[in-house]
Amino acid sequence: MLPCPQKFGTHFGWVTTAEERHFFSYFQHHSIPSLVGLSDSPLWQQLVLQMSHAEQAAYHAVIMLGAIHQVSEENGMRLTGADLYSMRHRFALDQSSRSFSSLNKRSISHDPQLYQVLLLCCLLYIISEILWGHYESAIRHLQSGLRVLKEFKANQSLETPIEQFLVAEFTRLDAQACHFGGGKPQLHIGIGLDDELLDSSCAVAFSTITEVQDVLSHLLNAGIPFLARCWKLSPQEIIQEYESLSFNQLKLLSRYHAFMHQFEIFCKHSYIDLNEREKRKADLVRIQCLSQTLPLKICLLRSAVPEAFIPEYITLVSAVEALMNKLSAPPTMTLDGGVIPGLFIVASSCPDYRVRLRAIRSLLVWPHCEGWANSNLAAYLTLESLKAEMARQDKKNMQKVAEVVDDKGDNYLLDTLRSVETIADWSPVRGFNVHLPVRKTIENSK
Repeated sequence: MLPCPQKFGTHFGWVTTAEERHFFSYFQHHSIPSLVGLSDSPLWQQLVLQMSHAEQAAYHAVIMLGAIHQVSEENGMRLTGADLYSMRHRFALDQSSRSFSSLNKRSISHDPQLYQVLLLCCLLYIISEILWGHYESAIRHLQSGLRVLKEFKANQSLETPIEQFLVAEFTRLDAQACHFGGGKPQLHIGIGLDDELLDSSCAVAFSTITEVQDVLSHLLNAGIPFLARCWKLSPQEIIQEYESLSFNQLKLLSRYHAFMHQFEIFCKHSYIDLNEREKRKADLVRIQCLSQTLPLKICLLRSAVPEAFIPEYITLVSAVEALMNKLSAPPTMTLDGGVIPGLFIVASSCPDYRVRLRAIRSLLVWPHCEGWANSNLAAYLTLESLKAEMARQDKKNMQKVAEVVDDKGDNYLLDTLRSVETIADWSPVRGFNVHLPVRKTIENSK
């Protein structure tokens, strides 16, 4: 049984300030419960606090994230960027500088454990930049972390738990980043589209929910980059590569089908005996699979989605709504894949506008971040696209759309587009032709 974050003390081997202690406490009692809100993680429940008590670089990085997380929660998890007029933002930037300074001092010590500190701090920097909406900076931190991992793996094998958990988090972020300008994943090379081990693991009976999650994690890390690649292709490129693309599409769908078959058998015999947290994990597994299989089926289309898919969209959004109704304290920040990808798929491509509005409402009701994905940004992007589409067809329906969103949505989206310069190249935006506000409007408002 992992110790609760509250069991760790507040005494450190260096001088601390009252403000530092406040945000360390916020990280310990608010950020960590959020990070493990959808799934257990020894990294966040135990190891990160142990390291932040032993390493000043980790200590300051934790405080930086705690400060940014608190501001983000107060702003409804909107991507606000770093505001130099905000005292807490300046404080967070100061903690970041202190963390970097501590790392630089440690780098000359040749301590064999230094890479662990580097990776943890890098992970905390990535999360902080994502909360601010600085995706380009987050990508750079990810690439730095990947270089550290490659250098370490070239010299020795991973043995300790913290190394294993850090690699798992970086592997997940590496796969997700391909949707947000991160390029081709670098870590999940051993188990890819052609790996036979993944084929066999998807068809093996499960005995625990942990086994289910482990196999699904490998499946997602192989499938997510394929979707990102397909969404970035033009209709002409799809035609040119259609044979290989469709082969891999069917291979992935076959894997998901085999996995879901074994998962449903597991649920039939074991779901009733799971505790509430385990049941929530199982519910999330089903949502993650639906969120991948539906876009896989339509990823090579460059025309309107056939209405025959509407029942699958409804099944997906209904599953998300059911999970949300079970969450008594929904997390605001997690690295796990959750509900945002599925809701984005529904909100951006379902042929039934009423179902798309249901998905947008769900995104707005639960403001949070899942890895690189932000629910507010997903909601406003798909809403903007839906408004433009409906305006071309039937302006009388515009009022129904306007009722979904508050009056700050347009300004929020414009501000976000200014700070995220690469958003037009994100694979979900390109794949679903998500409408972006006219760039001229943005330039004129500067």
